[in-house]
Amino acid sequence: MVGSQLRKRLNVDFWKRILSGDLLKDTMKSLLWSYQNLDAPLQRCFSYCSLFLKGHEIERKNLIHLWIAEGFIKTTDEGKRIEDVGQEYFDDLLSSSFFQPAKFGSLYTIHDLLHDLAEMVSKDRYLRVEGNPAKALPQGIRHLSFRIDRLSDLVEKICSLKNLRTLIVVTRNDDDYIDDLLHIIFIKLKKLRVVDLRGCTLKKLPESIGGLKHLRYLDLYKSSFDILPKSIYTLYHLEFLRLSACTLAAKRLANWINLLHLHISWMTLNVDGIGSLKQLRNLRKFQGSSIHINGLENVKEMGEAPVDIKGIAELCLEWSTTDDISKSSNMDARVLDGLRPPPHLWFLRIVGYQGCLLPSWLVGDRHLSHNLISLQLILCRQLKQLPILSPTLKILVLSSCSSLPIVSKEDLAIIRSTQDVRISQVVTFMEGLVAIYGSCIVLETEWDLRRGYDSQSLRNWLKKTTDIVYQNPQEAEVRLVLPSSLERLVISSCPLTDSTLREGLQGLTSLGSLDICNIVSLTSFPSADVLGRLTMLKKLYIKQCWFLTSLEGLQALVSLPNLVISFCPSLSAEGGNTSILPSSLQRLEIEACHWKHLDDSQPYLTSSINSQSSDIPFAASLQLGHLKSLTELHITNCPNIGSLLGLQELNDLADLTLMGCPKLAHEETKLGSLIKNFRTDAPSLLYMLLAEEALASLRCLYIHKYNKESFRSEEEQVFQHLTSLTSLVFESCSIKSLPNNLEGLSFFEQLSIFDCPNIRSLTDLPRSLLRLDLPHCNPVLKRRCQKPRGQDWRKIAHIRTISLD
Repeated sequence: MVGSQLRKRLNVDFWKRILSGDLLKDTMKSLLWSYQNLDAPLQRCFSYCSLFLKGHEIERKNLIHLWIAEGFIKTTDEGKRIEDVGQEYFDDLLSSSFFQPAKFGSLYTIHDLLHDLAEMVSKDRYLRVEGNPAKALPQGIRHLSFRIDRLSDLVEKICSLKNLRTLIVVTRNDDDYIDDLLHIIFIKLKKLRVVDLRGCTLKKLPESIGGLKHLRYLDLYKSSFDILPKSIYTLYHLEFLRLSACTLAAKRLANWINLLHLHISWMTLNVDGIGSLKQLRNLRKFQGSSIHINGLENVKEMGEAPVDIKGIAELCLEWSTTDDISKSSNMDARVLDGLRPPPHLWFLRIVGYQGCLLPSWLVGDRHLSHNLISLQLILCRQLKQLPILSPTLKILVLSSCSSLPIVSKEDLAIIRSTQDVRISQVVTFMEGLVAIYGSCIVLETEWDLRRGYDSQSLRNWLKKTTDIVYQNPQEAEVRLVLPSSLERLVISSCPLTDSTLREGLQGLTSLGSLDICNIVSLTSFPSADVLGRLTMLKKLYIKQCWFLTSLEGLQALVSLPNLVISFCPSLSAEGGNTSILPSSLQRLEIEACHWKHLDDSQPYLTSSINSQSSDIPFAASLQLGHLKSLTELHITNCPNIGSLLGLQELNDLADLTLMGCPKLAHEETKLGSLIKNFRTDAPSLLYMLLAEEALASLRCLYIHKYNKESFRSEEEQVFQHLTSLTSLVFESCSIKSLPNNLEGLSFFEQLSIFDCPNIRSLTDLPRSLLRLDLPHCNPVLKRRCQKPRGQDWRKIAHIRTISLD
């Protein structure tokens, strides 16, 4: 971090002062110095993160929205969006190491020492509460987040903070009257600008929300409402709104004149006709938004240009199928013609349209077509024309549009420049030579490949294609015509020989993904000399290669993070090599592979021992110790695995699946790492494989097809150590009752019991439980859970969501 600040100040004297001082000798002092050298806006943005828990994974865009709502981000450049300025702030903090990427997805974390720093520099105005504090909250606090068992324990202290601007609620247990408690808070705290209730599951939103006239940010993502209170439409300063499922009054939407971002997972518009959507056009600051309209087959008449909204960037229009094609064709054409989007639309998806022709705004409006980046036409079975294809188009999807005509040379030239093309079930497309599927070219059985190879246009296209699939060709042997720029290759159900694969992979230095599926003629994998050149390979899937005996060279893929090997029953260990798996692996999935001995004196090749046959009398060992980067391990249907050697050395392992491994019983392989998710059909593995600290870190446990009627005593005791468990799933199990010690799990939020017919009653469940799912349960259990007189109702009455279907 100090280095990132020095890099910004290329001054020799400044560097010498830092070198001569004692700054680098004290970690916290150096962190504080780095913070103090940030610009003031960046200091505010960083200190705001003290509201989050240690280890919290930050979603980049959501944090920027919070900064904007708090007023931390300003811009005087009218040509620059405020969200773009927020992106720059985030990037500055990231490049200075105040943020660091998380392991998965586009999430970020803050190091624990930096989190301590954020708390230290923000303690006068920011406060994070965990549990129920005995003392009153400091009156100078402006920003508050809390994680408590019951909101009612803190509501009086919260209401005393008259100048509070931020309220972030992360509760572990929703109060029975949380709606009323929030009503009290909203009445008392009129200066709130940010209200984040993602930790709450509300039945209704209090009408008093309308009194928060300064509110900029409202997050209700975990709550579903039939109808929002009318007062919410009077929040004229609202900039960011996030909802789950709700019904919106379209005629009132125009009141949100400052709205920048609206996120709704599932929305119903309460309107008389679809034309009332035009009210959205008054949201003049609305940018980067997405609208998905389905059920268009029910529209009887059209209003005027209902989705001509300035901020619309993504639009999805969907019709359900109907038997009356002639009737739907005419109406669909009128509806689509009336749904003219704004010219700056970049994503358009049309599903189920039954018209023969496209509206003028798709075939005649070049201004619109020149902005489109992604165009998808799906299940448009009567469509007989393509829209204008612009050179700016990056993604084209044509699926089940069986009436489309032959594409012109001009269209082919445009498609060739497109990065992601997916075309399937388009019979007459490109003279019947080639179809495209799943982001790549597919050469399928019904196409004449030899004519295809003679086509100069196809040859030219292949040269610039990054993704290719060879699937079910008619030729006796496939000849791989692969451009050097290829990024994804799928080979499926082809008569591919070892030498053809070896030659085809030569020189593919840009290849990032390789799928080899159902190649019965393949007996060995290319050598290390060939695979060692695939330095960009990130995904390798080897499936259903029934006569593949060798994976020689696999260890040469030194940068490979993701490997799947399944249903390859002829694989064998060669030369006693027990470490053929690349040490770079982060995710490993092995299923139904039967590794044979070439020599009984050699150890079983443990890295891929998955077999569905039970005719092997010995138990095998799986070598894992060298996979230091492994975060996910999934082993299924491997009845001969007896031990997981080196498991205790996998400190980053977070997601573990062990199913169909009945011989796995090796107490020497205790795993002490912080496992988060564990799926198994043998609860005894928890006791045998996980040390006590690993049990305490487990968040999600999935138990599948456990065929015993009750848990053994050591299995029962394991559950009391699962102190961080939030989700527990039983599926297709023979047990007659749940473990007796679930009530003590204070973080436990979700219990799901699928298809467990022997369970006839429930044990006592913790107050923290938020959701209970009992599909396909015993009728006796269902009766016992009925409200209000069921014998088990008292045990589940506190649970917010209960599903018995």
